[in-house]
Amino acid sequence: MSDLSQSTLSRSQEPEAPVSRRAPCLFLVAECEHPRAAPSRHDLGALDEVVIGRGERGSHRQVVDGVHRLVITVPDR
Repeated sequence: MSDLSQSTLSRSQEPEAPVSRRAPCLFLVAECEHPRAAPSRHDLGALDEVVIGRGERGSHRQVVDGVHRLVITVPDR
């Protein structure tokens, strides 16, 4: 008969998960005119500025004159 205790790990014996890189994030969680729109998460690490404005829903990153920028647009009448 085999000893099951040798093949069972307790929580304290489980290998630790790799440490993830932590960075500040911006969460877009709601749009007034589109309450069922999916939320989004944007990593703010290595950015100099964030621009949020009206327009077709979207986001993109750009570098202008050495300034790293995240531009987020959401629809709004």
